[in-house]
Amino acid sequence: RDKDPSEPTGKILQRLYFYLVSFVSLIMVGSGSTILIQFLLQEFLSQNIMSSGPDQVALGTALVVVGAPLWILHWKILNNQIKKSSRPISSQIRKIYKFLALAVSISILAHSATGIVQFLLGTKESSWYQLAALIPFTLIWVFHWRIHDQKNSSSPSPIIGDIYIYLTSLIGLIMAANGLGTILHSLFESSSNSIAGIQTLLESQNGPFSENERDHLSIAITGTLLWILHWLVLDSRKHTSRLKSAYVYVCTIFGGGITFLVGILLLLFTCLAVILGVQNESGKIGPIPGGLTLIIVGIILFTYHFNIIKSPSRHEISAQNGSQILNYSFSFIGLIIGATGIAILTNLILTSITGSGNEIVTEENSWRESTAFGLSNLILGTSLWWYTWLYRMPKLVSIKEETKIIFFTGVVGIGILVSVPSLASIIFFLIKFLLSEDTIVSAIRSSRIPLSVLAASSLIVPYHWLNLRNERASLMESPEQDKDGP
Repeated sequence: RDKDPSEPTGKILQRLYFYLVSFVSLIMVGSGSTILIQFLLQEFLSQNIMSSGPDQVALGTALVVVGAPLWILHWKILNNQIKKSSRPISSQIRKIYKFLALAVSISILAHSATGIVQFLLGTKESSWYQLAALIPFTLIWVFHWRIHDQKNSSSPSPIIGDIYIYLTSLIGLIMAANGLGTILHSLFESSSNSIAGIQTLLESQNGPFSENERDHLSIAITGTLLWILHWLVLDSRKHTSRLKSAYVYVCTIFGGGITFLVGILLLLFTCLAVILGVQNESGKIGPIPGGLTLIIVGIILFTYHFNIIKSPSRHEISAQNGSQILNYSFSFIGLIIGATGIAILTNLILTSITGSGNEIVTEENSWRESTAFGLSNLILGTSLWWYTWLYRMPKLVSIKEETKIIFFTGVVGIGILVSVPSLASIIFFLIKFLLSEDTIVSAIRSSRIPLSVLAASSLIVPYHWLNLRNERASLMESPEQDKDGP
C-alpha cells in the first residue's frame, strides 16, 4: 500500500524519513532516561560512592535533550498526516516502525528482567541498569502497543502484529524450555553422580543449586513471563490466523515431538551401548540425564499444544485437519530417522568389509557405538513410522487423495534429490577405478557414504512411489465413476 499509484514517491520517502528519525530518537530517549534513572538510583540507594560520575549524567542528559524534542516533533507531524488522510495509518512503513519499537523495547525489558532475577538469586552483584531500564522502555512498549494500525477496529489483525506476538511467544517459550531443561539436566546429573558416588567440586562449593542453575532459572522465569504476556494475555482474542495455526503446529511438532524423540533416541542408544559392551568412563552412565530432560520438556510442550489443537473451544485453530497434519509429519520424521539408521549401518558394514582396519581395530569402541547409534535410529524410526502410518492413519476419516499424493510426492521427490548426487558419486569412483590401477575394494571404500545413502533411499522410495501411482490411479477413476453413476 506504500506504492499506491495515486501517491507520489516523494510522499513515501518523506514518510520513511519521519519514521526512521522517530525510531532513532526514541531509542535515544529510552537510553538517556535509563542512564539518568540509573544515576539517581545509585546516588540515593547505592552505598558504593564510586558507582556514578558526571560523565553518566552528561551522556544521559544529552541523549534526552536531543532525542525527546526530535521524536515529539516528528511524531506530531505524522499524526497530522494521519488526520488528513487514512493512507498513512495503514502504511507498511508505520507497521514496521511499530514492530521494531515493540521488538527492541521488549528485548531490553526481557534482558532487564533476567538481570533483576539474577540479582535476587545472588548470581549478579548489582542490577541498577536493568532496574532503571524498566521504566522508560515499559512506557515505550505500552505506548506503541496501543497504536492502532487501522481506523476500523473490526478489521482483521495486521500480519506484522501477529508476527510480533507469535515470534515473541516462541522466543519466550524457547527461553523457558531451555532454562527448565538445563535445571532438570543438572538435577539428573547430580543424582546420577550421587548414585555413582561421585561428588563434583561445584556441588561441594555451591550446594544443591549452582550459580549456573540459578542463571538458567532466571532465564526460565523471564521466558515464562514473556510467553504468558504475549500468548495468554495479548493473544486472548479468538481471531483466525494461519500464522497462529502455524505457531501451534510448529511448537507441537518441533518443540514437543522432536524434542521427545531425541530424548528417546538418547535413552535407546544408551541401552544398546550397554548391551553391545561399549566401554564408558568410570562412573558415567552416558547421556541418560540429557535424554530424561528432553523427554520431560518434550512431553510438556507437546501435551499443551496438542490439547490446544484438539480443544473444541479453540475454533481459531485449524483443528479439522490437525490429526492428519500431525500423523503425516511424524510419519515423515520417522522415515528420516529410519533412513539415518539404515545409512549408518550400511556404512558400518561396508567399512568392516573394505576398510584397512584403522577404523575398526584401532578404535575398539567405534564400531560398537556406531552400531548402537544406527540400531537406535532404525528402531525408533521404524516404530514411529509404523505407529503413525500403519496404525494411526487407517483410523482417520475423510482423508483426501490429494493429501496423500502430496505426501507421497514429497517423500519420492526428496528421495530422488538425495539419490542423484549419491549415484553420480558412485559412477565417478567406478570410472576412476576403471581408468586407474586402483582395486575394486578401494573404489567401494571411497563410495561408502553415497552407497549408504543410496541403500536407505532404495528401501523407502519404491514403496512410496507405488503408493503414489495407486493414489493417482484411484483419483483418475473417481471422476469417471461419478459420470457413470445415476
